[in-house]
Amino acid sequence: MAGIAAGWSLRTAAPKWACVWRNHPEAQCRLRTIVMPAPWNGWSDPAWQALLHQRLHEVGLEPDGPDPRLLAQAEREILARLAPPWTKLMTGQHR
Repeated sequence: MAGIAAGWSLRTAAPKWACVWRNHPEAQCRLRTIVMPAPWNGWSDPAWQALLHQRLHEVGLEPDGPDPRLLAQAEREILARLAPPWTKLMTGQHR
């Protein structure tokens, strides 16, 4: 797992609550807490790590953002967990 700066903590939440918290980076900075969706394929999953790296970058704890391809994959994973039936319809997997 990517290192979190001293004095900061990492919390995991259900996808819905992780998305709610994502829209409030200033609150996360004030609380010195990064809120992430629970890992879907383990802590070392490259897509989840890209998402964590992006969150750290957004709050200024990482100088650079993650690989855009991995970040896009992570965003698709979150969408799939937020609305599984709709995701299947949008990707054509309903047939």
